[in-house]
Amino acid sequence: LADVHGVSWTSPPARGLLTLLSSILSSILRRAAASVPTISQPGVVESKVVDAGAGVSVAYNTSNVTIMGLDSLSDFKVLGDDRDHVNATLRTGAVTAAFALDAEVRAAPFLQHLPSPRVHVVVIARLANVTLTTRWRVPVRGHSASMLHPAPSAGGGERP
Repeated sequence: LADVHGVSWTSPPARGLLTLLSSILSSILRRAAASVPTISQPGVVESKVVDAGAGVSVAYNTSNVTIMGLDSLSDFKVLGDDRDHVNATLRTGAVTAAFALDAEVRAAPFLQHLPSPRVHVVVIARLANVTLTTRWRVPVRGHSASMLHPAPSAGGGERP
């Protein structure tokens, strides 16, 4: 009997469901990317202080994040992974990401006599053929899960 505590993603109904899901989501993502090819987040996005050890820490801010080229989306697929997970894979052509980084090295009070270097840089990354894969938990149970399993054959095994 089929294991109703998860999905057999290789069964014909499950493969059909994944293909349909890929098609629908791909269409939605392409429309969204075409209408918003650039994402921009002005101002400070993140501020942190990181302990570097030996009485030294680094304080930094990332700001003015911009991601361009989202309209270069070339492929989106949802594929089964294991009985409780699917992988969603998004592929793009060329994507450019940029942000400002301000950092300062801070010394502990007993090291205050040392200079405190500061830096301001703008980071720009141009990436081609970007693939982003995310893994999603899909808790399909009971009757729904049994519908996505192949029916047992007369020999007691599952159909291919």
